Amino acid sequence: MAFEVEFEIAKTSARLAGELLCHATEKTVLSAIDHDIKLDLDIKAEKLILTYLKKLSSFPVLGEETGLSKQIKKGEPYWIVDPIDGTLNFVHEIPFSSVSIALWKDDKPIIGVVYDFHRGEMIASLKNKGVFFNGKQLVPPPKVAIKQAILATGFPSYLLHDTETLKSVIDKIKKYKKIRLFGSAALSSTYVALGRVHAYFEDSIKLWDVAAGIAICEELGIKTHYTSIENNEFLYTVEIKNLE
Repeated sequence: MAFEVEFEIAKTSARLAGELLCHATEKTVLSAIDHDIKLDLDIKAEKLILTYLKKLSSFPVLGEETGLSKQIKKGEPYWIVDPIDGTLNFVHEIPFSSVSIALWKDDKPIIGVVYDFHRGEMIASLKNKGVFFNGKQLVPPPKVAIKQAILATGFPSYLLHDTETLKSVIDKIKKYKKIRLFGSAALSSTYVALGRVHAYFEDSIKLWDVAAGIAICEELGIKTHYTSIENNEFLYTVEIKNLE
C-alpha cells in the first residue's frame, strides 16, 4: 500500500483545521490544570479533522482530545492527531503552534504533516517518497558539531518537575551551543528537518505531539530515537539529532 491518497487526506485535513484556528475570534479555556491548558478550539479542531479523516479513511484514530476511536489491530495503520500543538502559545497569541497529523503502523511512521497556520508553512512526509515544504521537496540540512548546535527542547506537562529530574535534563542539554524552548514539540522536531535547529529532545512527551515530526525527520534520514515509557500509554522519550 503506497498511502498517496492518505497523504493528501492528511494535508487537506491539517489545512482545514488551520483555517478554523486562524479565523477563530474566541478562545474559551475549558480547563487549566497544573502545567496543561485546554481550549474549546482543541475539541472543535480535532472534531473537524476526525470528521474529514473518517469520511475518506477507515483507519483507527488516536486523538489528543478523544483518545482511540477504535482498537488498533496488529499490522493496521492508525492516525495520530494533535489539533493544536502549543495550545498555551495559541491562547496567548504567541505564534508558535501547529496542527499535527501522522499515520503510523506497528510503532513506525508512514506519514507526517505539521501545519504552522500562523505562517502558512506545511511540512509533510510520505515514507519512501520524500519530505515536502509547501510542496517543494526538501533535502537533508547539513550536519553540525554539537558545540555549534542549537537544541530545541521543552518541559512537557507530564514531566516531573522535581530537582533530580530537571538536573538530568540540564546535564543532557548543556553540551549544546544554544537552547530554544518554542512551546510546540511538533514545530521543534520539524525545525530539525528544516535546519532551523540541529537537535530536539524531550522526555515524557505524548506521542501525538511528536508522531508527525518523527515521521518527517526519519524520512529525511535524520537520526531519530524514540522509546515508550513503561506503564504510561503513549508517553515517549524522543531524541532527534542532525549532528556530525
